[in-house]
Amino acid sequence: MRQGRMVSVFLAVAVVLVAAPAFADDDSDDQMVREDGSVCPESNHDRTPAQVIQERLAAMGAGDLDRTMCTYANHAVVILPSGPTYGLVAIRAALGMMFQMIGGAPPLTSLNIVGDVALLTFSFYGKGFAIPDGADTYVIRHGYIRTQTVHDSIVFTGP
Repeated sequence: MRQGRMVSVFLAVAVVLVAAPAFADDDSDDQMVREDGSVCPESNHDRTPAQVIQERLAAMGAGDLDRTMCTYANHAVVILPSGPTYGLVAIRAALGMMFQMIGGAPPLTSLNIVGDVALLTFSFYGKGFAIPDGADTYVIRHGYIRTQTVHDSIVFTGP
């Protein structure tokens, strides 16, 4: 009987040790200033994927880069056609450029969320350029965007 109890304890410890890396990026300490300078509410890890996307859209619509950054995990990656962008500092720089070009959130043409994956499509027509077929996909876990893919065709329409 004692040997069975030891095996159970060993298995419990093994499960914790194996699962620890999966929870290490849980972002539960996000009430602190993060590496990109954003300060996020500590309750963000409880958000559903739909809540994350709605928060992101509201923050972008308000032109609030800090609040938009609170939708990303600490070790998020954004995959662009030109290659991946890793981490909050690089993502903030890329989003900052997008905010300068577009001024916030482009109008959505569709939004679909299945499980922890969201697909948004959009079009944008601005001064000198247009994005007629934008699409972003998000993988959201533990209340944060872990991975985002971006597709858009930028068409220059004038000087």
